[in-house]
Amino acid sequence: MNNLINFKEYIFSLTSTNISENQLQSFFNSFYSGFLEIKEIISHEDEILDVGCGAGLLINYLNSQGYKIQGFDNYQFDSIAKEVNNKINGSIDVRESNILEYKSNKVFDLILLNNVIEHLDNWEESIAILSNLLSPKGKMILLFPNYNFPFEIHFMLPIIINKKITNKIFRNRINNFEYKNNYIGLWDSLNFIKVYEIKNFYKNKNFTLKIDKDYFPKLLKILILNINKKSMHKKSIFYKTIIFLAKSFYKSRLIKLYKFAPLRIHPFIKITVERNHQNII
Repeated sequence: MNNLINFKEYIFSLTSTNISENQLQSFFNSFYSGFLEIKEIISHEDEILDVGCGAGLLINYLNSQGYKIQGFDNYQFDSIAKEVNNKINGSIDVRESNILEYKSNKVFDLILLNNVIEHLDNWEESIAILSNLLSPKGKMILLFPNYNFPFEIHFMLPIIINKKITNKIFRNRINNFEYKNNYIGLWDSLNFIKVYEIKNFYKNKNFTLKIDKDYFPKLLKILILNINKKSMHKKSIFYKTIIFLAKSFYKSRLIKLYKFAPLRIHPFIKITVERNHQNII
């Protein structure tokens, strides 16, 4: 952990003159939660691809540790993430691209999508492309919000029946959030993808899907340990409620029982996709 604290201080020292501490903390939290999900399964021989790599912290850190990693992002909604990436990585290991345009002459042993799949209009075509980039023993890890859980985490809003009705009820709040944080178009990008849709996509395609119900309890611990007191959501009653519940679960140790709860009440999902054979979609 000390190594990661040093890394955080290093990233902040490179970028803090231009980027707010609030934004940098958000980038670090995203890096940290994604890193924890892959650190035990990667080796220095693996080829790693970070899809939607954002600020590029994972690429920078794993490169510094001798891992072979590259990534790409289209930076459609976050110019600040692009700025941070340019400062810490340059263009050496990161391309500006979307999934449909991404080309590679290699296959990958690990492909990570950390809060990416929920932003894809054509997610089926995109996931098919990435699946074809997996090595025979490769794994693809999908981390994303669970839209069977009645809450939209990007905007800290309850989901009222579906996306369309939620939009009508909270349109002004959505617009204000996008304008204030320079995330214009973020709401429209959300596809409210469900776990069963991903399962159906991979049905009969010689891939195995594993859902990790320990993932959300681990995220709660990270949230408690890295609460961002200057979060863009700090005035939101929904955000305050989540923080309160997270602390309550953590202190009462009920968090250990959460993995036994039905999947529909897990706000975040982790799915690992692995090949059964060397077949290509």
